[in-house]
Amino acid sequence: MHMNSGLEWNENYGNLSDVTIMLHKSTDMAEFTYNKPLVARPDSVWVYNSGATNIVSYLMRKKINNDTEYYAFPRRELFNPIGMRSAIFETDASGTFVGSSYIYASMRDYVRFGLLYMNKGNWLGKQILPEGWTDTAMQPANGSKGQYGSFFWLNQSNDYPDVPKDLFMCRGHDGQFIYIIPSLELVVVRTGFSKKGDFDYPKFLASIVACIKK
Repeated sequence: MHMNSGLEWNENYGNLSDVTIMLHKSTDMAEFTYNKPLVARPDSVWVYNSGATNIVSYLMRKKINNDTEYYAFPRRELFNPIGMRSAIFETDASGTFVGSSYIYASMRDYVRFGLLYMNKGNWLGKQILPEGWTDTAMQPANGSKGQYGSFFWLNQSNDYPDVPKDLFMCRGHDGQFIYIIPSLELVVVRTGFSKKGDFDYPKFLASIVACIKK
């Protein structure tokens, strides 16, 4: 979850790489990932590896050990309780959820997800996530220089200098974001398709924050 598994990995989407082979040519994405060579001691080197997310999806499937329960789990335990009715969570050909990439929802439902985390896993008085989990997830991963926690990007590296340091976010492919700023009680969702360098994300979010602070 910290992206420091130590597995060899290339996350470059612009060529034939580990991530593009995994997403477009692998029937079992978790298996493809965990069969990569171990090139560093786990928990020592930070390398973003979306395949690691699919290993976690596989481990959840193995732990539940009942596919009917496994397929019902996200909707029963997360999506339905917070009203994410539009959410679609796809599987790979082996039947394991593709946690790295193939989760679709409306913008309103992405905001619901952000609100759940902003409120420390509590939804209208009901604790959906384990107590303390959100604080644990915001602890920087070893080697990430404050960029990353557990499946969330952080602002402790000051990549967003004009936004509060407690910002954390989901960062999707080519410009999809869920920004969560607890100190401002603010969730911002941005969907779109912007190639690297085409859109100034820090300026975009800073302009929203500036309007709120006025």
